[in-house]
Amino acid sequence: MKKIIIKKYVNRRLYHTIEKKYITLEELAQVIQAGNFVEVIDNQSKKDITQDTLLQIILNEKKDSIFSTKLLHQLIKLQKDDNQEFLQFYLNASLDSYIKLKENMQQQFNMLSGWMNLAQMPNHFTNNAWEQLQNTLKQYEKKITDLEEKLKGGHE
Repeated sequence: MKKIIIKKYVNRRLYHTIEKKYITLEELAQVIQAGNFVEVIDNQSKKDITQDTLLQIILNEKKDSIFSTKLLHQLIKLQKDDNQEFLQFYLNASLDSYIKLKENMQQQFNMLSGWMNLAQMPNHFTNNAWEQLQNTLKQYEKKITDLEEKLKGGHE
């Protein structure tokens, strides 16, 4: 996971310091979805504004948001909870477990797909390599026959 520094300027534009270009919030979301870790710094105050920026990304995704109204209400209620550190730990651990489960399932799916491709391989093998194998076998049979005839001719 690569850490990328994003600078936010007074004009509210985000600057990707590695790619040396301005990006939108949607593009920043894509950077994160690609597996990168970002840190957003206010260029003027040098303050870390990552959390605010990430919340802004989530809020901009209203139509496809994973946060239901009920969940948002619950989060707001728990904001002043004495056990907020535990809740944060619990949510992080739950998401980490979900991501690992998803990755394991993806690996198993990829492995299964690989096995399915191997099962289909004889058809591909039959089309190309099988013909080459038969031709090579015929050439060896002819060489053996020719050798046998030479040997018979030498003994007669």
